[in-house]
Amino acid sequence: MRNLFTVKASLFTLILALVAFGTIAAAAVMHKKEKVAVVKSERLLQNWYFIGDEDDDPTDPNNYAEEPLDGKRCSETYEVICQIQAPDDGNGHPDMSAPAASGGGTVESQISSVDASLPSTSPVPTNSTVTAFRAD
Repeated sequence: MRNLFTVKASLFTLILALVAFGTIAAAAVMHKKEKVAVVKSERLLQNWYFIGDEDDDPTDPNNYAEEPLDGKRCSETYEVICQIQAPDDGNGHPDMSAPAASGGGTVESQISSVDASLPSTSPVPTNSTVTAFRAD
């Protein structure tokens, strides 16, 4: 009789443990959150040099090259934009529609903002896009 009681008690304990384990496992599956992968696309900024003249549009990506032209080096003269920082558009030109690195707006809007104050005899504030000037 005692042996039958021990077997029943052990069986009851085993069943109770399995029910508890099943309940915990079911609850864990229900509360499992899906992990969402966030991919942030950061494009590298590079230096671009304005190769146009004073009358050329500084927001036209075709007016920029990866190297300055001879005689059109950046200086302390504030007549035209000389250098900008922007990502490559994939065609060897700056991406004017890219978000500016800081300060809000796009590369194009920051260039336009600075260009509106040129030419000037005093230093013109730069921003995250426009980094240097030159004489025309």
